[in-house]
Amino acid sequence: MNAMDVRRSAAPRRTRYFVGGLVGAVAVAAVIAAALLFPPSTAGPVVDRSTVVTDAARQGALTISIAAAGALSAEDVRVVDAIEPGVVQSVEVKPGAVLAPGDVVARMQDPDSQASLVQAASAVQVAEAQLRSARAQLQASALAQRSALAAAQAQMEVDATNFGTADELHRNGYVADAAYQIAKIKQIQSQHEFAISRSQIDVDAADQGARVAAAQAEVDNARAVLAAKQAEAAALTVRAVSPGIVQTVAVDPGVRLDSGAEIATVADTRTLKAVLQVPETQVRDVFVGMPCTVDTGNGTVEGRIERIAPAANNGSVAIDVALHRALPPGARPSLNVNATIVVSRIPNAVSIARPAGAADNSTIELYRVVPGTSRAKLVQVRLGRGSVDRVAVLSGLQAGDTVIVSDTSTYSGQSTLTLR
Repeated sequence: MNAMDVRRSAAPRRTRYFVGGLVGAVAVAAVIAAALLFPPSTAGPVVDRSTVVTDAARQGALTISIAAAGALSAEDVRVVDAIEPGVVQSVEVKPGAVLAPGDVVARMQDPDSQASLVQAASAVQVAEAQLRSARAQLQASALAQRSALAAAQAQMEVDATNFGTADELHRNGYVADAAYQIAKIKQIQSQHEFAISRSQIDVDAADQGARVAAAQAEVDNARAVLAAKQAEAAALTVRAVSPGIVQTVAVDPGVRLDSGAEIATVADTRTLKAVLQVPETQVRDVFVGMPCTVDTGNGTVEGRIERIAPAANNGSVAIDVALHRALPPGARPSLNVNATIVVSRIPNAVSIARPAGAADNSTIELYRVVPGTSRAKLVQVRLGRGSVDRVAVLSGLQAGDTVIVSDTSTYSGQSTLTLR
């Protein structure tokens, strides 16, 4: 060994090893301490309260009902038809038009009807002229008969006077028998003529009265014919007979129609009912007479089920609901409505708002909020019968428990949620 060489000490290397070990031990101790002081969290995912819907279980009467959609329908749909044959001149309405009694639906023309009307009016004028003539003849004949009666009465009085004078002179011998007899015969003759004239008045009055009556009958008959023709002409203007809404229009201007041909159909808005479509799986709980609330979108109306269709169609059964009062403004046939049918009532039940996707008489898992904390733990809940918005709880919850009823499928597999 050279004297210049210096032997190095091993102490620094041992020092480095010691320091490294000490740092590692401290790190391990720190990890252990952190694990002891801050154990792993079991609170589950953090959920914002504003993103879920909760409901508190409550105890009390629960109304079991079925939700059903449908539409309003008119029980009384009238067909407006042509009363008289003719050609459609104009159609005054369109589907959806609101009609009042007397409103014009269509106007028609018929030349034959117009000609018949003119002839009937002329016949009335002729008959009335003949009636006036008969009445004038009656008056003239009456005057003539009264004049003849007056003349016969005057002649009878003259002959009676002459006979009285001849009778007195004959008794005194101043008048021959022949002259006396002639005076007596004239008196008797004038009396007969007076009686005949008086009877003639009655006979002639009866005859002229019969003529006037016949003329009056002709006038009445002609007027009746005219009224019928006027009615036929008026019927060419087709009018609504009841209030309602036009459903269909079956004709166009220029078309010739026979009597009884359909022009339009009008639904009477006073006889609207609701026709609901109830799923065939739920119709078993529905019976005639059950109460029902119908929402028209502009108000609700109470009703009662009056008919259930005997067969299903496309998975639903039609149910007719009679409405108890007038419908809100704007109600008309084919208007879509929603209804709630009251099936039964449970007098004392624990119930919650129907959870998302929950079916009646099923067992589901819900997150129940632990009282006094911000945690919600998964519990098993057995459901009973339910309504549109609420369902009975048979087990798993008590009155006052708060549960999440909105969709929590995002947190599937998590037994606990933290609400913030």
